[in-house]
Amino acid sequence: MITGLSKVLGVLNIALLFLLLQVTKGIAQDVSRIDAGRPDKSQGTSVVPKGLVQVEAGLQYQKDDLNGQDVRTRSYPTMTLRYGLLNKIELRIEGGLQDSVFNERGSSSRTRGLGPVTAGVRYVMWSGKGIIPDAAFTGTVTLPVSNALSPPDPEAMLNFGFSNTLANWLSLTYSVRYGWIYRDTELRYAADLRADLSKTFSMYIEYFSIEESSAAVRHHADVGVLWFPKANIQLDVSAGIGLNEAAPAYFATTGISIRLPH
Repeated sequence: MITGLSKVLGVLNIALLFLLLQVTKGIAQDVSRIDAGRPDKSQGTSVVPKGLVQVEAGLQYQKDDLNGQDVRTRSYPTMTLRYGLLNKIELRIEGGLQDSVFNERGSSSRTRGLGPVTAGVRYVMWSGKGIIPDAAFTGTVTLPVSNALSPPDPEAMLNFGFSNTLANWLSLTYSVRYGWIYRDTELRYAADLRADLSKTFSMYIEYFSIEESSAAVRHHADVGVLWFPKANIQLDVSAGIGLNEAAPAYFATTGISIRLPH
């Protein structure tokens, strides 16, 4: 497992170095406020501006009741690297370290290591106008890293995201995602309503569901607050609950997103 972890960390370091080198070659652009993919689960429609890099990192905690076991999972840090390849295309790679503790009838066990590593691309299909939403396609592949927390074979995920501007301060983002995981299929729906409270603060409420062909559907709801101290920096915190017995009891996350060099 150590060998596999070292290889993946080496690949991540090389990718980060490459992206930073590309940034230093770029010419300054007039870009808007950062639009990060975290902490909500609704896959948005924005891409990182051409030639820029966006780093999104966070900490996550989740409590679950899995087949009579009390499962507490910590992910620290989760990280996503996004690079604006073209005006409508970005490249992305994401991963993180996970630490899960399983408690059952007075005994406990622990699993820790590098979580699933995914690589992919996002393409802006069209820009919306009026009631027609912005639309983007995101395709990712989870890589078979050599440890217990990663899949034995590559797993593909296809996501279609949409967003509508309802007012100057209010927007609706929604997405549908379909993928193949652990020799099973998974369908996800998500929608969040986001309001700009001021130039530096936003808030959202969200619903999302996860359905696997061999398990009961899981329904969730969460709320989050975003702070933008600068146009290229986002700080966030969010928390949510499961809406049915199959879903986790609760979960929370906090993190930071930075777009480089500006």
